[in-house]
Amino acid sequence: MDEVLLRNIVIRVVEELNIINRNMPNVLVISDNNDFCIRENIEQKGYSVNVVFDVGDIDINIYDTIILDNLSIDTLSSVVNLIYKNNNISFIINALLQSKKVIAIKDNIEFYKFKNKIPNPLYSKMLELESIIKSYGMIITSYDNLMKYFDSKSQNNYHSSLSSDIYDFTHKKTIVEDDIIEVLDNFSKIYVSKGVIITPLVMDYFREYSIDIIYKE
Repeated sequence: MDEVLLRNIVIRVVEELNIINRNMPNVLVISDNNDFCIRENIEQKGYSVNVVFDVGDIDINIYDTIILDNLSIDTLSSVVNLIYKNNNISFIINALLQSKKVIAIKDNIEFYKFKNKIPNPLYSKMLELESIIKSYGMIITSYDNLMKYFDSKSQNNYHSSLSSDIYDFTHKKTIVEDDIIEVLDNFSKIYVSKGVIITPLVMDYFREYSIDIIYKE
């Protein structure tokens, strides 16, 4: 049987299984090597995960969250400029247009690898494109924070624990420097509980990065 046809059949079967399991949040991972190192960890949290190299004719409506395991310079530039050059890029743009959760793994962003090899102006341009793609709603975070996102057991927390704009710290009684490393570059607001202790160093960071603190009951 033709390999492409076989792959499409497998993808379709997986989609149908996801439709049957509508009670489970469905996650689509787009990965260059058709693999995802923390797939089992996410599935153990009660999520249905489908990992693909090419989205083909996958129905975007099935999925609550789309994860980009590798964000290449080509994909970054094409999405920022709304260039529908292939199936995967078109899928990502449409997901953002539909306000889907689209998450890129910070550990695997391609241009980070060239930080010490390319001229500063070019690297600054890459950072500018990253800033624009985040303004479109894409979330850029690490594997560790991604797992925190999936740690929540309730559907409400699932959608609020990692936002393109607001990070939820209401579960913390004390916020220290280690808690905010990934927050500084990815969020403009945080939720905290009244009575929370925020160290002076963290407050300095919040002021420097213009992060608003929202106190919740």
